[in-house]
Amino acid sequence: MGVVVDKLYSPEEISLSILHACTHNHTMTGVWAPALGKTCTAVRECRSQCCSKCATQTGRRIRSFAELVRQEPSRVEVLTVGNSVAETANYATSRAFIDAARAAFPRTEFRSNVGKVLGGYEPQHFYHWMRTFPSLYSKYSLVIVQYMELVGKRHAEAAIRLLLSLPQAPTVVLVEHCVYQVMDNCTQAFNSSQGSRKYCSDGYLRHSLRELQMLWSLAKRYDLPVISNCKAFGELLQPKCAEDRATASWQPRDVRQHLFYDFTHYVERGALIAGCLLADLLLSPPHVLPDHPEPDPKLPSSMEGDEKYLPAFMNTTADGSLRPNGSGWTLGAGGRGGRKMWLGADIPGATLHFRTPACTNLALELYRHHELAMGLVHVTIDGQSFGTVDACCPEPCVPGAHGQGMYQTVVIGESLPLASHDVELTLVDRSRTECLLLGHRFHLVSLIGRVEARGPDYNQRIHPWVTAASTLMPTLH
Repeated sequence: MGVVVDKLYSPEEISLSILHACTHNHTMTGVWAPALGKTCTAVRECRSQCCSKCATQTGRRIRSFAELVRQEPSRVEVLTVGNSVAETANYATSRAFIDAARAAFPRTEFRSNVGKVLGGYEPQHFYHWMRTFPSLYSKYSLVIVQYMELVGKRHAEAAIRLLLSLPQAPTVVLVEHCVYQVMDNCTQAFNSSQGSRKYCSDGYLRHSLRELQMLWSLAKRYDLPVISNCKAFGELLQPKCAEDRATASWQPRDVRQHLFYDFTHYVERGALIAGCLLADLLLSPPHVLPDHPEPDPKLPSSMEGDEKYLPAFMNTTADGSLRPNGSGWTLGAGGRGGRKMWLGADIPGATLHFRTPACTNLALELYRHHELAMGLVHVTIDGQSFGTVDACCPEPCVPGAHGQGMYQTVVIGESLPLASHDVELTLVDRSRTECLLLGHRFHLVSLIGRVEARGPDYNQRIHPWVTAASTLMPTLH
């Protein structure tokens, strides 16, 4: 279930609010100074005070970070979570912020962890990982959340709630991703040989605008700071700030040529803009920031609703805990620097065996695609058949985005006895497919065990800090 918003707006209304109404989301006092560092000094887009104010939203949760860095601690830990848009140009957004932070506060060591930035992965992956290993995240003072699509995905809000409930109360910032079609119908900048038909559809535009609307609804509910790429790009196209009118306004083709690699990903120049805006916002002196009261430590109720199951364990190729035990499956690697790992098979009859810790629900995280020749596995749990799991998306996995696959989580067993389980996966021969190509490729990345959220089972396994966070789940009071 995705986030529920109070009011649904038309794509036309959302586009107008993004590109044609550069309203300031906060009122700063004192002397505004742009971010320091070689990286942001070289950036020219959206570096005026007016544009920086326009493209950022403060929220009540940033003052603590601004005050922390001015105490010049010996070390500040920064975590970035996201997918391929956060990876752009060697993590350009995070890199720009870290460079500016080090320039502004040279006595402090700013350490950046991008280990949970994984292209193609959904927020659900991070949620399950963090639920299973919460102690790994107790040292971060700042968390940058940067997904191509965030709020429309399962467990996205739950992941944000987990981060906000960490004992150190980190500052959590959302980096809004703006796809090219929001600014143009694509025909001015792309031709058919570059795949314009993939993203230039009314359905994809509505899908993207709805995601933007939900992200701002989430930010408002939790008082989260936001960096808006759409506002920054909109100021380039139709400048509303006097400082920015001095330069000729851009055309959509200029945005495409200078800021975008394809319809959804930026080149380094485009990705650096958000990093410098992030530095403008978070490194400002506390007296320059709006005088907000401290945020209520009790979180509001979840817009996603209560979870029926909560993770008990997660075995994944990402940390080596999911390994081949059977025949016909091999460990594969790919992606940036070989950081993506999977168990793969493509010959029918290949089998995998797992013995799980105690749980009442089991799920697989796998790679799914519509255009590739993906396969089908038969699932057996404790000797009983539990059907099949298809790695094919019946239509493009991302609405309107032909040619793009993604990692998804599929439940394979529910209402199981609270016990250890024997799981067997067998790649089966198939004669029909909903993919565009017939084949048997199957990539598995995680096996996830869960338990009933409303019973005592999870409470016996839950980490103390989560038990204390009574706002996370009403049933954990």
